[in-house]
Amino acid sequence: MIKSVSFCLTLQSTLFRINLQYIKVDYLKITILYFAMVKDLVGLDKEIVTISNETTVENLLTNMSNIHPKIKDNLNIIQVAVNYKIANKNTTLRNGDEVAILPPVSGG
Repeated sequence: MIKSVSFCLTLQSTLFRINLQYIKVDYLKITILYFAMVKDLVGLDKEIVTISNETTVENLLTNMSNIHPKIKDNLNIIQVAVNYKIANKNTTLRNGDEVAILPPVSGG
């Protein structure tokens, strides 16, 4: 992820514009929201986690099942939304994303 930051520096009445670039972010902070049975299994409704850069939804679920082993048996039936949109397992997460772990949808 490349972020540009601009600021102005005045030196002897001459205006200079300086661009600083951060080439690589090694970690990301995301918020995970748990709902219904997943919330009951984890024992939390929300947590903020730090993950490595380039983490996918599938990687996140694997890591979360190691931290919260009770959800391991339910990974194949849950859905995941990233920033209010249903995501597939290959979706790459970004810094500040909100990930919702949703129970299976039922009804008619």
